Amino acid sequence: MREYSYKSSLIVALMSLGEILIIKGEYKDAIDFNKESIRTGKENANEYFLVTNLYF
Repeated sequence: MREYSYKSSLIVALMSLGEILIIKGEYKDAIDFNKESIRTGKENANEYFLVTNLYF
């Protein structure tokens, strides 16, 4: 029984780590998109950056 709980807690830890990595990846993409939008002079850069700031 102890071995089973060890495995399940390890799986949960790996899943939460994966979610953190996914969130970091999406945040990095949002920052890259915002920089690119400012470089090209698009108007929706500030709007998109405000949305990303609400989530983080």
